[in-house]
Amino acid sequence: MKQLIFSFLLSLVFQQAFSQEYSGGLAYSYLYSKQLDKAIQSYNFNRPFLVEKQALFTHGLNIQASYLFAKERKLKQGISISYSNFRSFASNENYEKLFQFHLQNVAYFFHFEHPERFKNFYGELFLGLSSSLLTRKINGEAFVMDDKRARSWGIGGNCGAKVAYYLLKNKNLASFVRINYIPYLFAPKNESLINASSELVTKRGTSAFNSHIGLIYHL
Repeated sequence: MKQLIFSFLLSLVFQQAFSQEYSGGLAYSYLYSKQLDKAIQSYNFNRPFLVEKQALFTHGLNIQASYLFAKERKLKQGISISYSNFRSFASNENYEKLFQFHLQNVAYFFHFEHPERFKNFYGELFLGLSSSLLTRKINGEAFVMDDKRARSWGIGGNCGAKVAYYLLKNKNLASFVRINYIPYLFAPKNESLINASSELVTKRGTSAFNSHIGLIYHL
């Protein structure tokens, strides 16, 4: 996450003299990843004694920021960064377990709006890189393996699209829907962190579908 934020800020500094607009958004985030779902389902199946089962990584929160370059064209270009957090928490007697899945996307995008034809709507197309981080806590303490905090990292590519609608006449505030698709996210340690096994129920990588619904503010 730190590396992605640094890369994004560095690109903003480089483009500062040429940039015309930046924006920030907050949204509800939905995630579907077949391999992550299988890992959690296997965890629950192998522990029938649990009263409260671990939830799937489905619902989360998203924050995002973007920068548009200063070019007077209908099809503009920019850079965006997006971060989503998903939690799987279960509380049983004397035993609380929390898995957190962090998903970051950095993308180059094309921005299109045509006020005469589409009025207050605009659209964006994205192409970029994704990274993930899966962590585990037991009773509020980080899970440790081999005297180190256990973590599972992942990396892949992403593509996506966004449709937004300006809510104000000054076009500062807009509602939006964004869809991201990750064809392949290489995260070989996800299963071992969740189930203490390796490639028994899941593969070393997964595809993922991620969508956001929220508000974005333009400056």
